[in-house]
Amino acid sequence: MCNDAATSKQRRYDRQLRLWGEHGQAAMEECSVCLINGSATSTETLKNLVLPGIGKFTIVDGAVVSEADLGNNFFVDESFLGSSRAACVTQLLQELNEHVQGAYVSEDISQVLESRPDFLNTFGIVIATQLPAKELQQVAAICANRLIPLIVVHSYGFMGYLRVVLNEHQVVEAHPAHEVPDLRVLAPPAELRAFIASRFGSFEALTSAQFAHVPYVVFLVKAVEQWSRANGGGRPKTYQHKKEIRVILEGYRRAGMQATQNIDEAIGAVNTALTLPTPKASLAALFAKARARVSELAAEAHAGSPTLHDSAVSPT
Repeated sequence: MCNDAATSKQRRYDRQLRLWGEHGQAAMEECSVCLINGSATSTETLKNLVLPGIGKFTIVDGAVVSEADLGNNFFVDESFLGSSRAACVTQLLQELNEHVQGAYVSEDISQVLESRPDFLNTFGIVIATQLPAKELQQVAAICANRLIPLIVVHSYGFMGYLRVVLNEHQVVEAHPAHEVPDLRVLAPPAELRAFIASRFGSFEALTSAQFAHVPYVVFLVKAVEQWSRANGGGRPKTYQHKKEIRVILEGYRRAGMQATQNIDEAIGAVNTALTLPTPKASLAALFAKARARVSELAAEAHAGSPTLHDSAVSPT
């Protein structure tokens, strides 16, 4: 049942999962949004959060649906004319994604904060649209005090502005376009060598079932070792060397055995796996700065050591 639910979610949010991954999707589904005012601008903003699947939202709006709303807001209905705009917008937005929880408060934000000063504390983000300056200052002060991100949106026909108000926001989750796996094939650690020697010392001794379950990294390591012995202990570097590694891998196939996907994986990984593990340029620069700083501290400690020794107080 859990697997079915996970698969259903992957199908539903396939495109965005490719963009920000499962971790980003989980963060979105845990988010609670407070939308102040149900204007056309605010409903379009919230629509773009409901579709990708935020956890829940609450609309705070004391207005009722008017004729003007029917002409510019896709998320109001004529049947709600004269009724709560917050209720109408909440109902129609929830129809876009049944997995999102929606709620509304049919009061102005000033009234809500007067009766419930801590109302905004439970939200992960607040979006204020078409809000007068006095109420906006009140909301901004609460959000700043509680460290709640605030997005201020105001539109004037075809013009408008957007302000993002938050103390600090860090994103340390890169998604490199061409990530190269670090399999340590050219410099395998001692533990990996020992594991391969003990479990896969001889492929000929393995049964067909065991051979079919050999990790492809094992084939790569063994092929590189075989190539290295035949080439004076060197490492494969050129395209020609990699072609020779592929030939060795092809030689591991067993006649009449079809379940050799692991060898196919090993051959497919030759171009990316046969690289020495080196830190990225940005990380190498960071390490260089750290080493320089450590050297400075060591020099300072060495220079100050006689003084420290002379001023030391012997225990009595």
